[in-house]
Amino acid sequence: MQEIPVVQLGLGGVGQALIEQMLVAQAAGVADRRWRARPRWVAVADSRGLLYRAQGVSTSDLRLILDLKRRGAGLDSIDGFMPGGSGNLMDCVMNRKGPPGIIVDVTAASGMEGLLLSAIERGWGVVLANKRPLSQAQAVFTRLKNSGRMRHEATVGAGLPLVGAIDYLLDSGDVITSIEGCLSGTLGYLFTALEDETSFSSALHRAKKLGYTEPDPREDLSGQDVARKALILGRLLGWCLEMEDVRIEALHPSSMAELSVDGFLRAVSDLDHSYLERAAEAREEGSVLRYVASMRDGRCSAGIRRVSEREPMGSQRGTDNIVAIHTARYGRLPLVLAGAGAGREVTAAGVLWDIVSLAREMSAWR
Repeated sequence: MQEIPVVQLGLGGVGQALIEQMLVAQAAGVADRRWRARPRWVAVADSRGLLYRAQGVSTSDLRLILDLKRRGAGLDSIDGFMPGGSGNLMDCVMNRKGPPGIIVDVTAASGMEGLLLSAIERGWGVVLANKRPLSQAQAVFTRLKNSGRMRHEATVGAGLPLVGAIDYLLDSGDVITSIEGCLSGTLGYLFTALEDETSFSSALHRAKKLGYTEPDPREDLSGQDVARKALILGRLLGWCLEMEDVRIEALHPSSMAELSVDGFLRAVSDLDHSYLERAAEAREEGSVLRYVASMRDGRCSAGIRRVSEREPMGSQRGTDNIVAIHTARYGRLPLVLAGAGAGREVTAAGVLWDIVSLAREMSAWR
């Protein structure tokens, strides 16, 4: 079984879950029975720097890394740690002797596209959970996608096989006429809470406590995260779009944007009356409120919409995602994908599948 070097960037919740799942799959024999190629971690990086092992990071080192991260420590306490970022990565990893491997970006960092494009040019593969590189300039998306060496199932829909489903439809000659979906587990949780007449602020505080929101909840409430996902989907359909082309409705007024996080969390109760009123109005007409991304006629948008409880979007519950794909073949009834749309485990599983499938292809190319 051919080994494919893997470099993992990011050791947050998804990054840790990815290593855990890889170790479990190997210990259970899944890798030997099914993978037909063996991804071998040779480097792991966090925000402090890089741990590189030319012959592969051992299982014991990977378990040590997980233990350190759970205790809030970094890689800098391990022998062989190298401080710094992309410079060391380029010098020690991608310029190493031997066949190219796979760069896995499970960060949420901006500015990664230069490194990823350089990796592609050197013959490396790229697997992304990070949406930001694919929501930069159209030219960056096109270069990464057209390389044939990039996989990104976990960038949209987390645990849903949405990107794969779109590729299947397009590759089989179907025509996708529109896509609409609830693509944020965080916002899904908030709007389904409103159905129980829970105040917006109470739902938001509970979501933050449960870890559903970013440390600054405005990163979720701005709609930017959903807009990035909508942009990626629109580009997958072949549309030439930039982020400024996506119409976004924020869930808080612009006057709250300059507050501190604590100040915002105190002020968010000012929104309670408005949201409870909107939810009640929707209920009177047999509808519910949802934050919906829409891709139709070459345009993308993301905002609050009233939807019937009988529609696919109306059946969303909690942090689940739900997506309806309308095509020439799926005309009267759309193709609907629904399930866990947030969470470290399901996101990591999507990343691991991308690594395994890309490793199989790369081993066949050699």
